[in-house]
Amino acid sequence: MRYLNNLFFPLLLSLFSAGLLIAQDAESNQGALILISTEGTVRYLDEKETQQEDIKIGSIIPSTYLVETGEDGKLTGLLSNGTLLTLTENTRMKVATFEQEPFKDDGRKLADLPGEPSQSKVDLELEYGSLVVKTKKLSKGSVFNINSPLGVAGIRGTEFQMASNPGQGVQLDVTESTVAFTPPGGGQPIPVSQGSGLSVSPSGVATPRPVNPVVASKIESTNQAATEATQDISLGEVATAVEQIAQESEAMTESDSDAATEADEDTEAKEGTQSDDTGEESKSNEPQDSENQVTEQQGGGEQSNQKAESQQSSEPVPSEIVPNESTDEPESSEAGNNQGQKGERIDQTQEGTKPGGDAPKEAAKPSQVKKINTENTKVEQPDKSMLLENNPNLKNNQKLSRFGLTKEQTEKFERLSPKAREAIVMESPGIVRRLLSMSEFEGDKSDIFFGHEQETRELLLTMNDDVLIQLLDAAVDPVLLKESLQKINRGVVRPENMPDREPDMVSNARAIALGDKLKEQGNSELMEELLEMSEGVLNDQWLRVGEVAEVLSRDLQVEDFSTIDSFATEEVFGNPFFPEIANVYDQLELDALVNGADKVLGGDNLIVTENARAFGSHFSQGVKEVVLISQGEMNFLGDFEWKSTEKEGAKLVLMSSGDLKIKEGVTLKSATSDLVLATRENLLLNKVELNADKEVTIRGMRDVTLNEVVIGASELARIKARRDLNVDGLGFKRDVSRIIMEATTMRLRNVNFPGASQVRLNSLKGPVDGKYPNFGTSIPAAQQIGRVNFIENVRTGGNLLHDRPSFDQHGKNIKIGTIARP
Repeated sequence: MRYLNNLFFPLLLSLFSAGLLIAQDAESNQGALILISTEGTVRYLDEKETQQEDIKIGSIIPSTYLVETGEDGKLTGLLSNGTLLTLTENTRMKVATFEQEPFKDDGRKLADLPGEPSQSKVDLELEYGSLVVKTKKLSKGSVFNINSPLGVAGIRGTEFQMASNPGQGVQLDVTESTVAFTPPGGGQPIPVSQGSGLSVSPSGVATPRPVNPVVASKIESTNQAATEATQDISLGEVATAVEQIAQESEAMTESDSDAATEADEDTEAKEGTQSDDTGEESKSNEPQDSENQVTEQQGGGEQSNQKAESQQSSEPVPSEIVPNESTDEPESSEAGNNQGQKGERIDQTQEGTKPGGDAPKEAAKPSQVKKINTENTKVEQPDKSMLLENNPNLKNNQKLSRFGLTKEQTEKFERLSPKAREAIVMESPGIVRRLLSMSEFEGDKSDIFFGHEQETRELLLTMNDDVLIQLLDAAVDPVLLKESLQKINRGVVRPENMPDREPDMVSNARAIALGDKLKEQGNSELMEELLEMSEGVLNDQWLRVGEVAEVLSRDLQVEDFSTIDSFATEEVFGNPFFPEIANVYDQLELDALVNGADKVLGGDNLIVTENARAFGSHFSQGVKEVVLISQGEMNFLGDFEWKSTEKEGAKLVLMSSGDLKIKEGVTLKSATSDLVLATRENLLLNKVELNADKEVTIRGMRDVTLNEVVIGASELARIKARRDLNVDGLGFKRDVSRIIMEATTMRLRNVNFPGASQVRLNSLKGPVDGKYPNFGTSIPAAQQIGRVNFIENVRTGGNLLHDRPSFDQHGKNIKIGTIARP
């Protein structure tokens, strides 16, 4: 199993990713790190660790620079993908990699974007110190890693702090979403979810723990300050910064290319002069000077003989470019990995040639001089595994050893088209040997064969060789051929011609089918990730992971829920492709808002039409809790009503890791089950009615805004926001027994609590003077934070609560409390 799948891994990776990745690299730009603010001592060190003084607020910090903060230092930066970075005191960090696809200014502010403006790849190197991070929701295919000496933190969209100290280890504290921490040397990533922490000892032992409350408070306040400092920055300003990076990179590339061309031309002229006994050099009165010049350049010296230069070229060789005269010594791999390396850079001699600069103390050694590749000015060390992917011939030839082919069969394999070569190596050795032994199995015949679906190929392989070749005719309709083969005279069929297939081919066929579906949907990167996580071993367990992810990654417009596949809870919330949606459900469990889902169904972006049919079918056979999920947006376009056959405790959970939108005027209704609305993003409900049997819950992991919302429930109406709860118009259709509203800060307008309801309003700081909310519009915004605020027209049983006396008289059923974890 492992052997075949390890062969299968690079093939699938090639089919579904190699071309895509190459195309992305060709179009991608460098991202930009923009300096927002600094405090105390902050230093910027270039690749030679020379301190630079030209970094000002609002300017771009070059990706080659190290950033250091002193004991009193602090720096806030903005990555052009929307991520906020805050370096606290005694921290040393570098943006090792930041690639980002181009994006356009759409007129919005960066703060208004729910996710990053375009796909990106970020690798930060945290040598020591502490980073507080707040990211936008990352696009599919984006990568964001923080590397430390004790492991790597992988992020999908979150708020957290990571501290690294060689003598103390790593401390990871997560206040939102999930971070996957991978120990040194690989191994299974350790998920650290919201409200949790991880301590990693200097020896690499990882210990889960609760989040440090002091650190959690620091993360919240630090990110809030960074958010406020960047809230007015427009997407256009960020796009301009990215364009500036691209222009500077292009200008540098052109300059390096021109300089390298001049150097190569000059070198050729010198070589030609030395080898031509009858040329210009024979007329020179000073041949020794010319020889000395060439010798110095071959030895890496930076001095040149001006007289010899004037004889060999009309333009002097740029002194910062020293060609490598050695042609028989292969370039070291270090030449493609110059970032972060000291003394191994292409432009080593630049410092000694800048106007006004001091002369270098020591000439560069021959081994340190690298010849510039004018076709590859952006030097990046390639992933060794991708070298095989980018060379299909090499990759396929490497696989041929398992098939035991003769020389003639191998030569025929080489003559097949690239598509046929990719396909044939998926077959068993017996089938490969048989196909390559057929004299006419090449060219169009082989392409037609592998153009048929697998069942047709299976049927063709039961035929005699001559019949099989005859049937490989481009004019034959594939559907007709398949039907004919199924009905053909069994006297012609020779089952013994069909070599036994290896058991793993079933799994391979299943994996190919999965890959085809993902490719059709434009989700090829999901297969890439699956192969990487499984280390190329796509067993039944990993294939099931991918199949569930494929279904739940589709964009759906639902008219009939009975046709939608559902899955068990562990298949979805334990699936590594859904960490964000799993985190939302984990939060609902911590809040005791869910009891354990019986079924989960949904898609990536989900549109539910008016009166979508047969949703109640999922509540049959003892099912009490059904969860409808979306990774992107969930939209309800019209009234939606559902029923449950359960008499007690049935619950529908509508849950999104993106936006949850309900069209104005829409009613969601069930007389037989409860309703939970939950989203990881800000939640806005405008002119919506929510009716359920006993309980209605609204839960936002960020801000919740309710405008003219009506809730109908008999026992409990619960509204909870992690940050701000803003209400302007809230009514209750029935005399609900209890109402619970919780948020860091609560601002209420035009609310009428039923007179008989027990109301609990909890905020971060709790009541004023042990009992009261803030009253009126004149309360300064700073004093509203962390409190319950009755801004305007808040009533209970129709009685206005506008000051302390009215609250004492009519608000006896309203209790204001404190919440430790909103």
